[in-house]
Amino acid sequence: NLIKCKGKMNSFFLPNQFEISIQSGTEIMIQTIMAYLKKYPDHVALHGDALNAFNSWNRNVLWEPLDSNFPELSNIIRFSYDSPTSILLQDNPNNPSEIQSSVGSRQGCTFGSFTFCVAQHKILVQLQSEFKNCLIVAYCDDLWILGDATGASRAYKRWKYLYNSHMEGSLRNDKGKCYSPQLSETQVREAGLPKDIPFSNHGT
Repeated sequence: NLIKCKGKMNSFFLPNQFEISIQSGTEIMIQTIMAYLKKYPDHVALHGDALNAFNSWNRNVLWEPLDSNFPELSNIIRFSYDSPTSILLQDNPNNPSEIQSSVGSRQGCTFGSFTFCVAQHKILVQLQSEFKNCLIVAYCDDLWILGDATGASRAYKRWKYLYNSHMEGSLRNDKGKCYSPQLSETQVREAGLPKDIPFSNHGT
């Protein structure tokens, strides 16, 4: 079913998401980031990391964009996601425990990445429209914001709010990253980079 929707997925997710139905999507995104920073070495690449992303997003935000854009997949995904699903906890390898969950992607589900990406796409597009001078690219929950230090820092804070309010998840600043080929850490911090996001001039 996913393969049949490949062309539609490309037009839906690009140019901001590179995970779904994009061959070599990771490599394309990395090359995009590298090319951007080569052209704008006085800008930054700011990475946002979502806490327990696949297990914690609000499934209710999935249905409207799914029905509107991929109606041919609605029934099968609703069959899998419209009721609580099992999560196995490996706290005891010999006797794993099981809980019922009505949030997040199902463990081992073929549609896991797809449902997450559809659910968050609305706020990715919104973020890009609000920060037109930044480049926003994502691979599932790995978001990169490219732009001048002030704009990227503001966009990150806005993303943190949007992700929390829409997906009902949270970002971990300490798991994020910020890289600039030329700017110093002092310059980037003064431009608004949160103090608990790691900074580097040596790649990431």
